[in-house]
Amino acid sequence: MRPLAILALLVALAAARPGPDTALTLKPVDALFRVRVVEWPTCPPSFDLELAAGMPDPGWSLTVDRVADPDETGRRTVEITARRQDDPFPQVVTARTANVPLGILRKGVHLIDLHLRQGAGKYERVQAIVLKGAGAEAPR
Repeated sequence: MRPLAILALLVALAAARPGPDTALTLKPVDALFRVRVVEWPTCPPSFDLELAAGMPDPGWSLTVDRVADPDETGRRTVEITARRQDDPFPQVVTARTANVPLGILRKGVHLIDLHLRQGAGKYERVQAIVLKGAGAEAPR
């Protein structure tokens, strides 16, 4: 790029004014799963996540397929499958739950990505969860 073109670009950027077409907006997304942390009375304590979702009819079920160990950044991936039986069902929103065993957690921040697929489809990230402060003291 020539120096004159770079200067013209810098002038254009400096003259830009924020407006409705350039402003960033944050639109919160409703969480697919309601989450509850379950602490088991073990020593040290272990934890599960109880995930609940309203499914369109009673024919749906949720299955936890895989709970990955934390990666190098501390993020853990959970893969869940939603399946529907072929039988006809009344269209009534029905709560379904799935338990995710996390095991023993150290005190700190834990990041969990929930990935969901329908039937044999592809997993897609649908929700991220941040757990803070739960767990046992780190060994010294």
